[in-house]
Amino acid sequence: MSALLLAESAINYDAVHYYVNLQWRLENSPEQIKLEVNAGSYRPMINYLQLTSHGRRHKIKTIKFVEKSIEMLFSVSQAKSAAFYHIDENYQTNEFTLYNISSTIHDEYINRFAELDPLNPKLHATNSNRVLSYRKVVENNSDGSTFIEEFLEHHGLGDAVEMFFRKGGAIFAGFSLFRGGQPKFSAEDLDLLRRIHPFYEYTLQNIFLPYRELERTRLAEDYSLTPREIDIVDLIRSGASNKHIVRFLDISLGTVKAHLVHIFEKVKVKNRTELVSVLFLD
Repeated sequence: MSALLLAESAINYDAVHYYVNLQWRLENSPEQIKLEVNAGSYRPMINYLQLTSHGRRHKIKTIKFVEKSIEMLFSVSQAKSAAFYHIDENYQTNEFTLYNISSTIHDEYINRFAELDPLNPKLHATNSNRVLSYRKVVENNSDGSTFIEEFLEHHGLGDAVEMFFRKGGAIFAGFSLFRGGQPKFSAEDLDLLRRIHPFYEYTLQNIFLPYRELERTRLAEDYSLTPREIDIVDLIRSGASNKHIVRFLDISLGTVKAHLVHIFEKVKVKNRTELVSVLFLD
């Protein structure tokens, strides 16, 4: 519970102070989109991290926190679609949230284009990049860029920007932002995203990650789920198909099905819908 107290402390003092300080910084750029970054406007994001009673345990709504974060990014970047992802120490994606992007499009990206993407986090593991423009990156590395450009245009995703969030230098999460049919991200847009990036990185480190670990601990203690089973539950909650899980966790389809049988037995449910409801919604 000490991690929870630390998170609450960050919410009540440090994060709000950082947010207000961010307002002062943005006010020095009058031509850019302004954020209402007082404590009151920050409160809606915090509210989605509040715990709901579940006997002596709690259900933690980290997925709602991600959704509110995406909404805020949309308001300042004019992006039309986005993806949030969490990655492990091996740079394997084990959780994602899509916004205005279909799972079919995401499947196509993962299966055919992810390894060609110049914004793939694996390619930036050893540098310090945090906010990257797709157009700027391909100027220096054209390998695979033609295929990615065609993919983005075919699905109406338009221009792209990647935001990497790091802890101890390692990337632990990221946002992919897409402009759709709107004009491409301008230099001013990128500057604004770089200005708000520290706030997101700070918040994800000090609020999202501690709550996420508490959530994984709850699932392990309440339902005797193993770390790998919890990885699969995270992906199921995000809407991943079995093929998605195979790709993300680099395991066989038979192994995925075996894990699902064990998970359903432990949680005492019959399908994915019941699983998500029991673990996260009830």
